[in-house]
Amino acid sequence: MTRFVRAILAYPALLVLVPAAMISMPVDDVTSDDVPETLQEQSKVMVHFRLRDGATIRGRFRGWDPQSIEIDHGRFAWEDMPAREVWRVGRQVLDRSRAEDWLQLGQILSFVAIDQPDAQHFAEQAFQRARQLDPEVVAKIDAIRADVEAESLRRREQRAAEEAARLETRPPEARPWPAAPWPEMTAVEQRDARSVMRNDAKRILQDVGRSIEPIETSQVLLYTDLERYEAIQISKQLDQVAHRFAVTMRRNPLRSLFWGKAVVMIFSEQEVYERVQAEAFGYLARPTDLAIMLPVGPKVFLLSHREGDRRRSELELLRHFVFGLMHRHESPRRLPAWANEGLAEWLTHEVVGEASWLMKERRRMAYDLIRGDAPLPPIFRVGYGDERWDAAQPIIAPLGALLVEYMATQQPNGFPLWVQAVKQGEDWDAALKRYFGLTPAQLGQRYLQHYRVRD
Repeated sequence: MTRFVRAILAYPALLVLVPAAMISMPVDDVTSDDVPETLQEQSKVMVHFRLRDGATIRGRFRGWDPQSIEIDHGRFAWEDMPAREVWRVGRQVLDRSRAEDWLQLGQILSFVAIDQPDAQHFAEQAFQRARQLDPEVVAKIDAIRADVEAESLRRREQRAAEEAARLETRPPEARPWPAAPWPEMTAVEQRDARSVMRNDAKRILQDVGRSIEPIETSQVLLYTDLERYEAIQISKQLDQVAHRFAVTMRRNPLRSLFWGKAVVMIFSEQEVYERVQAEAFGYLARPTDLAIMLPVGPKVFLLSHREGDRRRSELELLRHFVFGLMHRHESPRRLPAWANEGLAEWLTHEVVGEASWLMKERRRMAYDLIRGDAPLPPIFRVGYGDERWDAAQPIIAPLGALLVEYMATQQPNGFPLWVQAVKQGEDWDAALKRYFGLTPAQLGQRYLQHYRVRD
């Protein structure tokens, strides 16, 4: 039986129920508030709609508001429905002669469009119809747009906060690393590893909409959107640092020091640099970091950007490259912070020191601290993860560089053995006693005496 037939059959009964005063009332005086509740209930329609998860819902329509639609067995959020379903069901339940109903549908679709952009097309159609029925709704439409923009911003900030909460915040150097040695690799395995690193780099760049051909050297695959002459200069510096590292550690500088090769990415934009850290490595970039070495198992990835302090970013790139070399040297285990930072600072100075006024200034600061009257910071006792680390690092790195330089020049054979012992799991102070015959306090005294009279 159709709705139309049911309405005709019900009409005589309604005449019996309607009071006599209403029968005599002029038609123009009857308002929607005068319609009996029984008549309003009979006007409810059956609706069906599909949710975004694929479920199909059916029921008798009870009402709607900007957040949801109500049927006889529950409420369902508009945002849980595909945009086209919202548009279809909304038109089914609204009063097409009322501008306010079209305005509400436009509002609903505008909020749905925050996560489903295709809903905005339908929202504009609803707003257009509302304006045709009542030109005075323009101000209300503007207010809706402002509310939607504010909600969109709130959701973006919430998502960013939720995403940040899932990202790693500890720098790689501060994480615990095992002392299990890296396995030796055959020539075939190295060749395959280089292929894997190229493919990894290509995928990472594609995910951020970049396509860059690498500059390949004996140790690195360098990807950058900087000028080519600058990129070539950087690649040479990286190989020089790797060569100096190999010589210091008594390694063959002609052999690869990495698993395959290190992938180095330098972006002109900080936003891309931070995005790659989050999306490719699950790491939350720190605003103070101009470069970061991010290892993945035996793989070494080095990221940097060139916005801001260009000279300092060059030095940070080289320092973190040393962290990558150390990651692959013997085992993943780190040296104590003063030695890890000191080795990175010293090797960087060895390559660019005379050409970099900033590098020379950092070294000069270390001399001034050693030769001054103020007590030196406890560089042996401040480590990664210490709450004092961020403030202490700019001082400990250059002081540690002089200390590492002293150890490597005074005992050129003992220093790589000391590094090897620490990387194999021995306590650094016990290894110091074995290879240098000194306690940490004795080492500190000798190094201070040495640099108080020498540059």
